[in-house]
Amino acid sequence: MKNNNQGLSLLEILLALSIISAITILGIKQYFVFKQHKNIVQVTKQVNDLLTASGKFYVANCISDPSSDAQYASAKQTLDTALQGVNIQTDLQAYLPIAVDRLVNPFGQFDNEQSYKVALIQAPFTPKDMTSGNWEQNDKTYHDNNYSTQGFDSNVLWQTQVKACITELVSKDSGESINPDAIRAYFKADGYDLNDGSCTNGVVLTWTRLPRNVALAGSNNASARGASAQYNKMGQWSPWMKEQFGQDRFNYLCQT
Repeated sequence: MKNNNQGLSLLEILLALSIISAITILGIKQYFVFKQHKNIVQVTKQVNDLLTASGKFYVANCISDPSSDAQYASAKQTLDTALQGVNIQTDLQAYLPIAVDRLVNPFGQFDNEQSYKVALIQAPFTPKDMTSGNWEQNDKTYHDNNYSTQGFDSNVLWQTQVKACITELVSKDSGESINPDAIRAYFKADGYDLNDGSCTNGVVLTWTRLPRNVALAGSNNASARGASAQYNKMGQWSPWMKEQFGQDRFNYLCQT
């Protein structure tokens, strides 16, 4: 009786190994894509938490009563310090939904081993940046006639800012670093910096928001516009406030 069991040929073995290798490589690529997406979502969520927390920190320390000397002294000291940087551990923990030690950037750290940097910044703000419907015409005319030379256009708009150092986001297909514009788009950042000395061999992404996510007037110059009713009212009456309390104190008045 003839035996037809001759075993697998070398060609069949190589074909099987090729199929297994292809499936393995595809699985590794899919895992990398999934993990990268998960980490991007994690960083974006943590950045939003930090922006919200730093906005609450600003609101807790700005001046709500412009006649209060104690509030002015405290706001000036605290917010001026925050312009150089906000301490996440001591200043923001009370406003964060998670523990500070869980704020980890899986794509890299600054040279001082920080995952994120947080600060308050100031942007120039002028009434010309506000939409025409924000003021009553007689109020604007009064301002133009009486306060046009008293430094009204020197107002500042407080904003919150978070930075992250990205060093490990690379394309596994080419082995080359992804274009920084693409990295910025992935994380929905507002900008990037390739020359920040505190992020060796990486790109620093920056996110900037108005405190408490105040609605913006228009989208073409969002960083210089505040559209909340209270801030518009503050702008409308700022000549009187400045006359009563001075320009410097006015700059620390809560804008939200």
